[in-house]
Amino acid sequence: MSDFLIGLSQEGKTIDEKINDFTANTVEKNNFEEQITDYLSTKNLFNKEVLHDYLKSNKYTQQQFCNGIDPNNINTSELAGWAIKFENIINKYCQSEHDIQTQTILQSIHPFVMYVSEKVSSIVTDSGISIDQNALENITQKYIHEILNLVEKVLIVELHTYKEQTGFNTRDSRTQFIEFIDAEFSTPNKIKKFYRRYPALSRLIMTRTDFHLSAVQKLFTALKKEKNNINKIVDTVSTVTKINLGVGDGHVGGQSVAIIYFGEKKLIYKPRDDYIAEQFGLFLNWINEQNEFLSMVSPNGIYRDNYAFIEFVEAKSCKTKKDISNFYERYGYLIALGYLLSMNDLHLENVIAYGEFPVLVDVETMMVPEIQESSKTPSIIEQFNQKYVKETILSSILLPNIAKLAGGVELSGLSGDEQIIPEKQLIPVNVKGHVKMS
Repeated sequence: MSDFLIGLSQEGKTIDEKINDFTANTVEKNNFEEQITDYLSTKNLFNKEVLHDYLKSNKYTQQQFCNGIDPNNINTSELAGWAIKFENIINKYCQSEHDIQTQTILQSIHPFVMYVSEKVSSIVTDSGISIDQNALENITQKYIHEILNLVEKVLIVELHTYKEQTGFNTRDSRTQFIEFIDAEFSTPNKIKKFYRRYPALSRLIMTRTDFHLSAVQKLFTALKKEKNNINKIVDTVSTVTKINLGVGDGHVGGQSVAIIYFGEKKLIYKPRDDYIAEQFGLFLNWINEQNEFLSMVSPNGIYRDNYAFIEFVEAKSCKTKKDISNFYERYGYLIALGYLLSMNDLHLENVIAYGEFPVLVDVETMMVPEIQESSKTPSIIEQFNQKYVKETILSSILLPNIAKLAGGVELSGLSGDEQIIPEKQLIPVNVKGHVKMS
């Protein structure tokens, strides 16, 4: 049992986990108030009010809280599974065995990248799904992006510390970064030393690693099971040529929507029940059968209890003036349905102009209840928004809205388009380096 594993396992625990480890009071009663004061003076998410609410909601005493933050409380009888896996990944890592463009930012996470790459290859092989090398790299690149988002802030701090304490042998910034990367990550022991200083980051890396592999496993299990049904939507299930993971926000263990490419054909994969979309499609079919209005369409799909595959609807232009007229008439139908079914979030990305058909591609926000605070009198602006937006056809966002966001970004399904954000945003620049998967 290494000191690295013990330290990482213990210091990577949450306060709740440490409190559960030490039910007896290990901090002298006369000292716990002083210890809490010292803790609140450090950089963390607690202040006096937040701490009071935290203790109350969890029914902790101040002494129990001190047990949780006492650095001397070390429980070596039960090591965390994530920490064991973290150490094993680094111990088995040998950089010389892998093809990597060294001395880049990717070197800081390379052991985990290679671990995920090997696991993904195993998942794909077991599924029997034919997949291009490019698609395999898509999966790993998504993982790299997620982990770098966690690590890059720490790297910035450490780079500054290295500059202040050690100094660089050159004034060229590129060479300076190479020197820093080599000093911190050129061997497994150096990698261990670096992450030992950041146990919470190490735990986050393993959590995101497990989430990523679990999501990939679920996707390829579903692809294998639905192969024949998918064939009916895309005409042929040959080789998966590309996979865009992480389309939209992650939910339930980091799972998110993906776009699966079969050559020129595409499918949307949702790792959750999409029963509402299925029923909305059936509702549209029922409406088409009941009257002589223009017919409406919805994407074809495969709907299961914990996932769905949905036809990807490509935008295409109208060919005639009649098509344009029909498009706007159908758009009026959707506005009425949006109001009737209390739908919202039908912004520019969720309405596809498919020739003369406006097609809704994400209808999960349906029958949305209104939640109003009864403890205070609403302001004039809140009253106006309630009466003239939320209770009207504007609530679906299908129509242009006077109350534009971010100083003038129009998000409506009707007139939203690519726009220049009026405010500057912070984004990474000059990020170089790549990994070749074996």
